[in-house]
Formats: sequence, C-alpha cells, structure tokens
Amino acid sequence: MLWVSFLTAAVATMVFFAAVDPEVLSGNNTLGWHISRDAGYALGFFGLWLLTASTGALVVILVRTEHQAQDIPGVKARKRAAKRRKSSQAANHDPADGGAP
Repeated sequence: MLWVSFLTAAVATMVFFAAVDPEVLSGNNTLGWHISRDAGYALGFFGLWLLTASTGALVVILVRTEHQAQDIPGVKARKRAAKRRKSSQAANHDPADGGAP
C-alpha cells in the first residue's frame, strides 16, 4: 500500500507543482515563514504522500469491515436460507414441463 501511495504522491506532486510555484506559496502564508523552492517541493510531496497513504489505509479498513459484516450470524443465516430456497426451487423444477420453472 505504501508503494502505491508513494507513486501516486509523486505523480500528484509533479502535476501540482507544474502549475504552482512553491516560492509563490511561501509568500502567501500568514506566519511569515520563508520556505525555499526545494523545501516547498519536499513539503508538498510528503503532504501528498501522507494524504494518499491515509486514503489507502481507509480503503483497507473499509474493505475489512465489509468482510467482517458478512461473518455476522444473521447475515450467514439469511444467505443460507436464500441458498436453500434456490436449491428447493431447482429441485422442484420438472424438465418435462418444457423448461418452465
């Protein structure tokens, strides 16, 4: 997951800083900090990497939660009942009817 977020942050950094100069952003901050162009690129990259890594972690958490929800006893019972209904409908099907269920 970290490699994917690293590569995504690298591409996002290139796209963002193709349109925005870090020194212009440095002049617009309210704290009066002067940040060099290289420091702006580094801060932008690590900020985007943090953003993409946290997004990936959230996706992993949500996917695992979905699998855990399927392990709830009521969910399993409903799925088993649906399978039994389908199998009983298939067993009651007479092929001599001409294909009608």
